[in-house]
Amino acid sequence: FFTEEFQSTGLLISRGKTLHDYQKGQLINGIFLLNKNHQPKLIPADQDLPTNPDFAIQNGPILLDDHSDIMVDEKLNKSASRTAIGIDKDNHIIVIFLRQSLLNRDNTLTLLEFARILANSDYFRKIGLHSVLNLDGGTSTGLAIGDEYFPELAKVQNIIITKPQSS
Repeated sequence: FFTEEFQSTGLLISRGKTLHDYQKGQLINGIFLLNKNHQPKLIPADQDLPTNPDFAIQNGPILLDDHSDIMVDEKLNKSASRTAIGIDKDNHIIVIFLRQSLLNRDNTLTLLEFARILANSDYFRKIGLHSVLNLDGGTSTGLAIGDEYFPELAKVQNIIITKPQSS
């Protein structure tokens, strides 16, 4: 999540450099990180960080824990487009997004509905999806994969880019 001044609302580490410090907050209760060997891990925000992560982003709430158990409070019942990042049984990073479109503005879920889909879907169970952290969603949700671009409804100033590390 970011403020209107485009400042991170939680911990942000990139290439080992802290760009924004840890913040307390009920909704930003998880930290998704990569160690120096680029192994992903999701930890609760109140847990101590492993030494010198290469990348870390604090956000939330945590949707599924490392046992694929739902961690979302039922009180979080606002519907929106959703974006999340998680880990599968082979330690691959999985990015999931559900977005509104100009043709389907009702394509939204509550956080609890989203977590239930992730926990109970045959496909996600088959790949062993666990340790899922909600990222900022809403009308700013978009995705680019290779040459394909699925645009957001509202333009955003900040993006997360993942790419293979060059040797």
